[in-house]
Amino acid sequence: MDIYFDNTAGPILEAVLQHINQGARIPLVGLISQYNAENSPPGPNLMPLLVKRALIKGFLVGDYQHRQAEFVKDVSGWLQEGKLKYKEDVVQKLENSPHAFIGLLQGKNFGKLIVQVSDDPTR
Repeated sequence: MDIYFDNTAGPILEAVLQHINQGARIPLVGLISQYNAENSPPGPNLMPLLVKRALIKGFLVGDYQHRQAEFVKDVSGWLQEGKLKYKEDVVQKLENSPHAFIGLLQGKNFGKLIVQVSDDPTR
């Protein structure tokens, strides 16, 4: 399915989403299934998308593979210039990784979680 004109949302939209093609377009022009609902339906609230005429568009990093060299050049320069800031949460030794993983799931880490298993930082 390349295009689906939706004015109801609800179960039909859910079914359609399982069958859309890459690059499909879905104009959202109404939410009839939700207008008289006593409780919010499960899933995301689409009302702000409709009212604000907003667009959600999926993309995958592979869509921009052709720009990888440009990315590496830009980001490495920004890192060297100190313009790009990042945080790493480094945990030493592989045996500490289960505890670190549980902490990650509980939101106790900050930045990128890394388990360092060697004294050699290049490994």
